[in-house]
Amino acid sequence: QLFIGSEGTLGVITGVSLALPKLPSSVQLAYLAVDSYESVLTVYKEARGHLAEILSAVEFLDDQALDLTLEHLHGARNPLESRAPFYMLIEVSGS
Repeated sequence: QLFIGSEGTLGVITGVSLALPKLPSSVQLAYLAVDSYESVLTVYKEARGHLAEILSAVEFLDDQALDLTLEHLHGARNPLESRAPFYMLIEVSGS
């Protein structure tokens, strides 16, 4: 019994078990310019299909969010030479 108390309202935790995964030895990132929201969904579906086991993160932002980031984060710059309506960051990791 890990939790002792009065019907779960008050109690003392008597044991904890943590499962901490090993850090990956390799992490790769791709930052993509995407021309439409529909294309964002297509890229996401393709990434999930082809990179399922090693896909660790997918994020997207629009051009306005990039502008706000560049305006308020000192030293930040657009990593791409051209602008696009949307951007995606895809992270894969593995051993």
